[in-house]
Amino acid sequence: MATIYLVLYHEKAVAAFSTEQLAQEYIKRRQFRKGWRDYEVANFYGIKTVQLDGPTEVVFVYYVEMDKAGEVFYSDLQELDIKNPEGFVHWSTYGEGSLVWRVGTSNLEEAIRVVNEKRRQILWEGTWGGGNPT
Repeated sequence: MATIYLVLYHEKAVAAFSTEQLAQEYIKRRQFRKGWRDYEVANFYGIKTVQLDGPTEVVFVYYVEMDKAGEVFYSDLQELDIKNPEGFVHWSTYGEGSLVWRVGTSNLEEAIRVVNEKRRQILWEGTWGGGNPT
């Protein structure tokens, strides 16, 4: 995780630096240019250390649209940076209605297998086309 150093003036960030030394040098330059005394710098300036977010995890997901009979109408591989890549997306009005499901894999056959299993479960429960299946 990266760290940055914010220079604060009256508690508002006015500059950002990669090291604390650079932040302190900035304050000293400002002090010299403005002719401020040490107590003015101490009362008005500060340095705040901030941890930047790490890179988000990118996952591959397949969006698969399947009808009630198990025929795949649409599939699309995408990169997402979300925490929970799998699950119900929405019901489509194609034909008698179809299920659109997102599967966390880069393998189309695996994605179709997972969505087909969800389709069978939804049909068994008698909830095709309604609500948000899990």
